[in-house]
Amino acid sequence: MPDLAPEDMRAFAARAWQRVERLSAQERARRPVAEKLRIAEVLRRAAAEARPGWPDTAARLADLDHHRLVRHLLRAASDVGAR
Repeated sequence: MPDLAPEDMRAFAARAWQRVERLSAQERARRPVAEKLRIAEVLRRAAAEARPGWPDTAARLADLDHHRLVRHLLRAASDVGAR
């Protein structure tokens, strides 16, 4: 995990959390796919603006490795309880 600058942590903690939209899982599930992709893109751009150059190639490869591990574990567990 990258080191976080103290001023970044303070800015994060000082956010107007009461304004953060809180949605239930059902409300989020009902949103159209296009809306979910739009939100993901907004978050991606905000992350890129906050940390230009991140994630680097090493971080991307590590993330891909984690995704592969989760996929493997889910496949291995897919028949648990099916007997």
